[in-house]
Amino acid sequence: MAHLKKAASGHLLKSGGGHLVKDCGCDNACNACDPCIPDTMFITFSNLDGDFAALNKKLTLVWLIACAWSILDGETGVGFLAWGRSSVCTDEAPNWTAIVTLEDSRCRFGIRNLSLDSCTPTGTYTDVCYCLSSFCSATGSCDDTSGWQAVVSLT
Repeated sequence: MAHLKKAASGHLLKSGGGHLVKDCGCDNACNACDPCIPDTMFITFSNLDGDFAALNKKLTLVWLIACAWSILDGETGVGFLAWGRSSVCTDEAPNWTAIVTLEDSRCRFGIRNLSLDSCTPTGTYTDVCYCLSSFCSATGSCDDTSGWQAVVSLT
């Protein structure tokens, strides 16, 4: 029998949809996934250029709130990975999107994977849905980057 997650009060936890949440070692109840999405994952960027090139490496994703994970470069937050309708990418349907912001809120990009379901953030992201580099140190960072890629993994 599965172990059910309990709140500090001892009451069984329910997701926003009213489902009981299994205790699988995760603090989040994102989309009431069974098994739950791990609180810590990884994202590896590649083929980024200009100011974004410094992110061509493996970074840590740490659960923040709801269905959002912070992207950490060491101790510094550089963005987030989230499920939903992105305000930056103006999506009509919910999807997993990584939004990265450098230096200034006007030096950023968004990359998504439209084929993943709500409980599977792992996979390869190649659809760049937003890029603004006019306020980056290298103002051509968006135009200079081709073959954008991010891979979300559990290890």
